[in-house]
Amino acid sequence: MLVINDSKFERLVLTDLVKRLGYKVQGSSEYDGWECFLSFKPDIVIANLNMNHIQGDELLADMKTKRPEIRCLLSSCSPVDSGFINQRGVDSILYTPVSLEELDRALSSMQNVAAQFSSAEPTMLAVEDIPAHSSGFSYCPYCGQSLEGLSYVFCPYCGEKL
Repeated sequence: MLVINDSKFERLVLTDLVKRLGYKVQGSSEYDGWECFLSFKPDIVIANLNMNHIQGDELLADMKTKRPEIRCLLSSCSPVDSGFINQRGVDSILYTPVSLEELDRALSSMQNVAAQFSSAEPTMLAVEDIPAHSSGFSYCPYCGQSLEGLSYVFCPYCGEKL
């Protein structure tokens, strides 16, 4: 799975949530999105709608022409015209911020559809293979924010890998 977002913080939070669900995921800015798409070969791509130098629906449309079998989610924190669905490569809209449960439902739905079109190995990882913040830090060693009771791969405040 590939997450493309121009906001490093939003990208890291969404990537962390996807990892917590057991998926193999890579995050990218809009500048490196196409290169990551070609090298990583994801079966699902989540792209933010409004980015600095490209619209997510345009990027997804280009990716869909290269690999029509991929599933594409357009993410946005603002209301999106439902006309985007099935236009320009968008299979579904993901409103952010998103809960872990909502994300799980959306990705499960996309994974089931993608599996029908692909004979490639699934991109699921066992939960025990996912690195998680379990060192017992009560504060982020980078920004000093409290992490009490949190379990993240990345600090939700500064985005640094824990």
